[in-house]
Amino acid sequence: MTSTEQLTYLDRLRLSMEDLSEAHPSFKALIYGLSGVGKTVGAVSMAQEITNEYYQILYLDTAEGWVSLQNHPDLKKRVTRMRYINLNQVDALSEALRLKEDEFARYKTIVWDEATSAADMALDEIVKHRASLDKSKDPDMPTQPDYNAVTNRYRKSLAELLAIPNLNVILVGHTRLDKDDRNVEVTKPNFLPKLGQKVKQPLHLITNLSGNEIDEKTYRRIYQVHPTRRIDAKTRVGGLQPQVSYEELISKIKGWMGGSIADAPPPELVPDHDPEIPIDSTNQAIEGE
Repeated sequence: MTSTEQLTYLDRLRLSMEDLSEAHPSFKALIYGLSGVGKTVGAVSMAQEITNEYYQILYLDTAEGWVSLQNHPDLKKRVTRMRYINLNQVDALSEALRLKEDEFARYKTIVWDEATSAADMALDEIVKHRASLDKSKDPDMPTQPDYNAVTNRYRKSLAELLAIPNLNVILVGHTRLDKDDRNVEVTKPNFLPKLGQKVKQPLHLITNLSGNEIDEKTYRRIYQVHPTRRIDAKTRVGGLQPQVSYEELISKIKGWMGGSIADAPPPELVPDHDPEIPIDSTNQAIEGE
């Protein structure tokens, strides 16, 4: 049998099943916080920790966030930057990753930097397109149908990416303040409310990153992983206190993932370039690194 059309319905059912005692999860997360707190560095560092050494990391860059890595050259190794264009590009990327087309078979982890900004860009595109079709529509004034459209469009693209087997996805985003039914301000990821609920549902971890200045020379970053009255968060990774350091968080994540980090890939997926040399978006060695 060479295609799903030739399989019986029992065969197809069996192919969709696995023994949970041997299953290891990939990791789906969202790191959000204020500008400059260290979200990009934290996300790429996490990607390096959870990605098998034989695989590559794809950095989907929405807003030139890669410059935050300039002071951390070790984090740039085996990372390919892809400039974000639009959700159609994300759909094409998901298809290439799912089919393991060419060099896309090598990517184990995706870091989507400023995934929240990508949602804003999608809204702008939808409003502009609808205004081009309806001259009475203000291209700078979204209406409720526009918000509904971007929620559905973004949700579908993200769902396709998250559904790819054995792929880690780390989203990075900014914050927003919303008031709850008690009129208390709650810090949340900067998605439209309905879209935010859709984005959060399939994720294993949603963490608010903040920082405290201990003294003139010490700055401590704190990851909040459990929700409180004023902070939106979520974790399916067990054994974590409400607020943890990066070292505590990554240790628990790696233990939770189990063998999915240590398992070696098939020989054909071993990179054909020196893993100590980073590659750019054209898969060429970066000179001078």
